[in-house]
Amino acid sequence: MSKSPAKEMSENRGWLSVHSLLGTSREAPVALVGAPLGLESINPGRCDLAPGVIRDALKRFSVYDLESGADLSALSVFDTGDVPIATLGPAEAFVPLRDAVAKQVKTRALTVVLGGNNAVTRGGVHGLGRERVGLLTLDAHFDMRDTDGGLNNGNPVQALLDDGFSGTRISQIGLAPFANTKKAHDKARAAGISVRVLGECLERGFVQVVKEELERLTPACT
Repeated sequence: MSKSPAKEMSENRGWLSVHSLLGTSREAPVALVGAPLGLESINPGRCDLAPGVIRDALKRFSVYDLESGADLSALSVFDTGDVPIATLGPAEAFVPLRDAVAKQVKTRALTVVLGGNNAVTRGGVHGLGRERVGLLTLDAHFDMRDTDGGLNNGNPVQALLDDGFSGTRISQIGLAPFANTKKAHDKARAAGISVRVLGECLERGFVQVVKEELERLTPACT
């Protein structure tokens, strides 16, 4: 089998980057969905620019990891482009984001959603169908603010609970001290969410904590 021109390129003129893996092949096992959601953020910012910024940053990442020996050069990723939600709030963006994710998960081994603010979480989870689905977050915050004032990037987990998603299928890792309210903590515990605080993660290692939570979630998602 002949090598692709990109792989044969001299490193004096360029190198194969992770960005080079992005393409339009509909046979690719991995899909990338841009979700430029930025409106209705609690802290104003330009989260809508993130998908483009991340794609550009991938040009500076090699496909080879010297620590693990992992080589991604044979991987192909179908870049679907961005879902047109940059001018929409979380409520209006929900259906187009859900449908964009659902379309890809039907045929892909992995679908990656590039937000956007944390409000993309609800649409992404619904795109998976919610059945046999678990949610693991790496975040300093619960994202469980009340939804009575509307949807925003501070309440997608609460919105999922309101939708009927079981808290026992949610793991929240890295919750930081003095970054959340007692009310949110009480709601998380009442819902059966597994809460792993930042102190434990720093003491035992994030990798170990994530491994334990993935093992906990697996029976409910298979």
